[in-house]
Amino acid sequence: MIELIQIIVGGLQVGCIYALVALGFSLVYRVTNVINLGQGAFCMLGALSAYTMQVSFGWGLLASLIAATVFTVAVGLLVAYVAFVPGLSRLSNANMLMLSAGLLTLLEGLMLVAWGSQPYAMTPFSGERPISILGILVPTQEFWIIGATCFVIVCLWYLIQKTSFGQALRACAENPVAATLMGVSVTRMQLYSVAGAALIGSIAGIVSAPVMSLQFDTGRLFTIQGFIAVAIGGLASFPAAIAGGLLLGIVNQLATAYVSSLFSNAISLALLLAVLL
Repeated sequence: MIELIQIIVGGLQVGCIYALVALGFSLVYRVTNVINLGQGAFCMLGALSAYTMQVSFGWGLLASLIAATVFTVAVGLLVAYVAFVPGLSRLSNANMLMLSAGLLTLLEGLMLVAWGSQPYAMTPFSGERPISILGILVPTQEFWIIGATCFVIVCLWYLIQKTSFGQALRACAENPVAATLMGVSVTRMQLYSVAGAALIGSIAGIVSAPVMSLQFDTGRLFTIQGFIAVAIGGLASFPAAIAGGLLLGIVNQLATAYVSSLFSNAISLALLLAVLL
């Protein structure tokens, strides 16, 4: 029984990461009605930037995290301003999907130039010694991951439900024409949605950096698993995207523990296929 609980706890850790990526997918889709496959690149850009600032520049943990997040959001705004948002008014949804895939490849290429192809690893933020809770060993980094996920969820809920900015985002998602007539700049909201997704992605990448290998193309894993999670839960619903991410993380860990790690990705795709059917 303890072994099963241990696996589920590990699944929650992975599921929280997937849930954050899925939230980024859902945020952009709700405002633009387009799936942004470049979301995973923001995760890896944030993680590699935090690694560089902490290890190469010698900055403190908090300063590295803040600077990496700001840098990733700035890159997200630049990408949105130059390519993504202008394409929304000129390209079909299918072509926008291809454009976002191209942006993922472009960002991967830039990270390859900047960091090379070798893997990197960050040390856990609170030490490597796990904490024992009722006989269950919980890595300290898991508290950072779960805490960051809860923080993002609460902030996003407050932003969408309790602020005028959130009302403008919802208006653009529900009826862009009516929002424009009411004085809302749809183009600006689209830019902000991509920047917000970059912010969420950078947080996901940074808190997960100590528990995974960091390479220039690891963002593809974030993109694939985040897309599966949001497709399972629902593209237009934040709670469903979170639930999809948690479910996918737990299923992956159970598959790894009781079947084989070789089949975890296949089981994820099978779960997606079952939901789509």
